[in-house]
Amino acid sequence: MMVGARVLLVVMALWIRQAVATQGISLTNGAYSGVVVALRDDLNPTLCAQYVQNIKDMIANGSSLLFNATNNKVYFGDVTIVVPETWACDGVTDISTNSMGLGWADSHLRIGPTHVLFKDNPWTQQPRRCGQPGDFIYFSHNFILSNTSVKSSGKLLVHEWAKFRWGVFEEYGHPSDPIYPSTYHTAVGVFNPNYCSDEKISGTFSSQCTNNVEKDCSFTPDLMSNDNVTSSLLAAPFLDSVVKFCDTSDHDRLPPTKHNVLCNQLSTMEVISWHQDMKSSSQNTFQDTSFSVVKAEPGDIIVFVLDYSSTMGQVPSRWDFLRDSVCQFIEMIATNNTKVGLVIFNNNWVDGYPLLTLDTVANRQALTSVIKNLLIPSGNKNLLIGISKAADILETVGRGTIALVTENLSEYTPNPAVVSAAKGHRVVPILYPCNTTVPQNMYDDLATIVPGTSVLTVFNKLDKFQVGNADYVFQSVSNYETLMEHLLTLGGNSIVVVAKQSCSSLQCLMILPVANSTQYESDFLIEVLHSTSENPTFYNVAITGPANSIHTGDSTTYTSLVSKFESLQDGNYFVNVSRLFSVTSVNTSLLATPKTNMSSFHVLVWSTDGLSNLIYTTTSVPTLFVMVTQMWRHVLHANVTAVITHKNGETVTLKLYDNGIGGDTTGNDGIYSAYLVGLNVNVDVSITVTATDNGGQARLLGLAAGSAPVTDQACCGSKLIIPTELLDDPGSFTVSSLGVAGRTAGKQPNSLPPAQITDLKSSQAGYSVLLTFTAPGDQLDQGRATSYIIQYQVYENNQIQQVNKTDKGTDTTVQFSLLPPYCDTLYTFTVIAISSQGTANNVSNEVRNQGLCSVPTPNLTKGEIAGIVIGSLLGFIIIIIIIYLCLKRDHLEDVWLWQMLTCRCIRNKKDDSTVYNKPPPKLAAKRSDIIRSNTSGNSEPIRTISDLYTKPNLHAKREIRKNRQEDMDDGGFGEHLRRSENIQMNAISDNSSQRSSPYPNPYNTHSTMPINQVGLPSATNPNYGYAIKQKSYMTNRPLEDSDDGSHDNFAYDGYSGNGLQPPRKPRVNTQV
Repeated sequence: MMVGARVLLVVMALWIRQAVATQGISLTNGAYSGVVVALRDDLNPTLCAQYVQNIKDMIANGSSLLFNATNNKVYFGDVTIVVPETWACDGVTDISTNSMGLGWADSHLRIGPTHVLFKDNPWTQQPRRCGQPGDFIYFSHNFILSNTSVKSSGKLLVHEWAKFRWGVFEEYGHPSDPIYPSTYHTAVGVFNPNYCSDEKISGTFSSQCTNNVEKDCSFTPDLMSNDNVTSSLLAAPFLDSVVKFCDTSDHDRLPPTKHNVLCNQLSTMEVISWHQDMKSSSQNTFQDTSFSVVKAEPGDIIVFVLDYSSTMGQVPSRWDFLRDSVCQFIEMIATNNTKVGLVIFNNNWVDGYPLLTLDTVANRQALTSVIKNLLIPSGNKNLLIGISKAADILETVGRGTIALVTENLSEYTPNPAVVSAAKGHRVVPILYPCNTTVPQNMYDDLATIVPGTSVLTVFNKLDKFQVGNADYVFQSVSNYETLMEHLLTLGGNSIVVVAKQSCSSLQCLMILPVANSTQYESDFLIEVLHSTSENPTFYNVAITGPANSIHTGDSTTYTSLVSKFESLQDGNYFVNVSRLFSVTSVNTSLLATPKTNMSSFHVLVWSTDGLSNLIYTTTSVPTLFVMVTQMWRHVLHANVTAVITHKNGETVTLKLYDNGIGGDTTGNDGIYSAYLVGLNVNVDVSITVTATDNGGQARLLGLAAGSAPVTDQACCGSKLIIPTELLDDPGSFTVSSLGVAGRTAGKQPNSLPPAQITDLKSSQAGYSVLLTFTAPGDQLDQGRATSYIIQYQVYENNQIQQVNKTDKGTDTTVQFSLLPPYCDTLYTFTVIAISSQGTANNVSNEVRNQGLCSVPTPNLTKGEIAGIVIGSLLGFIIIIIIIYLCLKRDHLEDVWLWQMLTCRCIRNKKDDSTVYNKPPPKLAAKRSDIIRSNTSGNSEPIRTISDLYTKPNLHAKREIRKNRQEDMDDGGFGEHLRRSENIQMNAISDNSSQRSSPYPNPYNTHSTMPINQVGLPSATNPNYGYAIKQKSYMTNRPLEDSDDGSHDNFAYDGYSGNGLQPPRKPRVNTQV
């Protein structure tokens, strides 16, 4: 385990009622009843009266508008406003009793603090697809308090109600949104506001519209000059003149709105008309809304309805396990504010016990004593009388849950009267025991009374015990354990199973490990479950804690020993069981309550239609939704996976995404989604969700008040834009939910299509259009599609052309390039994905672009511009240096030439004698053919190679360059143009170059001269690189300036005079 990581082994699995968005709302004669509005308890309690009055005004005005917009069909009938339990609410005189125990989790409209992203704009949590309801509507307290226009607030309520109730979406664009932009092209270079309206909305376009990019161009409507616009309420509710939804007569399918994309370009009124509300309602008579104000009341209300038919007594321990599990729930698990009632029934007898609050030991024991003394069950079962009795008990409070525990070993014929007998109350069927081959339609019908309710099953398992040649069967203790876990999900408690183990031996030492005990309340339970056939008096149970403390049981039933302890610690709890004989296994569990401090991470799990109704069709599957939170804050960019386990042990692992693609409707909204692909139909499953910090990439949305500015964007485009300053690092974490029970139903899909492509984008690539999108799955979001059809057409032209494309890569991004037939013409493009089985998905979102007749010079990036500027400056500096060197060549030429010949760099002043160092020996040997100046004086002969590497007389050479003309040489060794006087060059005096001769050699009479940089003798006269005599050796006359120097070194040019022609020695070409 990583050091410092916060690992929550078990976190309270919250079945949230937002999963059943419209729970409790009914429609009678066009009037909605059961609508609940709740105020969060962290608002200002002194403003309670103002909150209540403004809420009433908003709903009353919205009700009238809703009635007119739906052609006199629906309106708000009765609404309950729930205020926090601790608020005094002075000035509110109509506060009534909260008989239904309503609270924040039951509300459909929620009033809370300003949202960190949407600020004071109303919004609806809407993770489902078109035509499916949202989770809730949220209004900020500032919106309720400061909205001075009742008409405006009522219109925004209708705008959000249509999304929440009927599953339509916004019909306007969002600034900077690449999928649903604020404006869109209607011709090359022409933008149109992205609204669905019966008349064009006038307003102002931003200056960024000139760059011809849709997402950069924004539009601001003019609130004062659009009086002719009457629709749509999903597009422009801010305009006073807008009073209706778009319908087939005025719907514009071309704007790239979220509604057009997700609802296949249908009008909002078409989608609304499909809803059951519209089908069941004719025109009605409008009535004013009735309001009631109640205070939130904590505590759950549960009525247990227990099957006491003969089937429950056929196998030893079956009824005992049912009886004892309910007793244990009432005595040890349920909280003090829970109200519990009891109904026991068979086919001809029913007995009911009214609700008691479990705030005293006496009340708890009064209920359990009713069933502890019941004898062996008998008779058949009649669900109608059992459910009817439970509904009668709940009528006294107006709300509650009916927990029906009954067998499903033989089919119970569906009976609509049983459903009606529940009177709308939530029924949770617990099928104990259950045969998987027996239909359970009756129980499915009961669960659907309140959408999202699960049918819980305990698969019938029998343990055999052999005595002699006879085999005896008993209900398995594992069934007992599962039944107990199902009861924990009913409410009235927050307990979870932290650890459990079983043993089948006579001597059992079972270990219950606890990690991160600080995540739980200090009080905890350890239960030991065993069979009825094993008399508890024959049991010896010892429980030892991490500190070697010894614990004994607090509660004993026929089949269990339950111990309640304090001070839960990290470490191992040891349960040592000794028994005289073993019929079935003995199971032990440690149960604790997770702390409710908001610093803990929580995982919320729900689905499209509730976990008990994971409805499949031949072409569709349900969607799983997960939210990870900490202190009211969403966790974004987490790694979220779900493991779905069938009862036979098979598992399916799915990865959930919050990217606005596939099953996810809106990216970055904190709701992770995945299609439930790969599950069998009509089976019970357990869903466990795990979220991690995704290698440090996870972020917490929202900061404390005043710590950062909030944005002001409307909900909700393709992906929420979240500034980095609004994101916090949550640190390293791993959080898992307890397995949430669910059941698949419907028909097994035959061939699922790929998910709809909703992030298609276009750009220009030369003369072509480049289409980019995220590859959908081969079956919805699982796998990867490889075949696509690209559709394109001239804008507003019905002639669609198609191109088939294939992409078998592994990248998540797909790109296709397409050359439109006509340039400078606006085209629309869509993409359809095809599964490997040939099933096509819905058409993607539509993009607009054009082919180019000429490719424009691409706009330079900031980096490219900086590179050009820097390169230009460097080039200018180099030119200046070159010009300077040319102008100063007489001063610098020798230095540069010397550097080139010796491969040296001048680091100091050029006349510094320390600059010119002798070359290394190896270099001297290799470059022995290169002649350089080799002495610091002018009279010493050159005797070694090292002598060549001494500093030359630069001053003399500079003087030579000033006075000579262009060299007329033949490769660098020709004679320079000389003055008119004859110039005699002394030969090199070197033993190795002397020739023996009887004749006097005039060259021996001269001192050896140093060799200059190009390998020629250098005299002391700075005017030349030659030894100049005072008299000519041949003519014995002084040299005059009239000598034009037209002869090349006459000592070697064949002119003899009175002397002898010196010997010629081949010259070595030392030019580099």
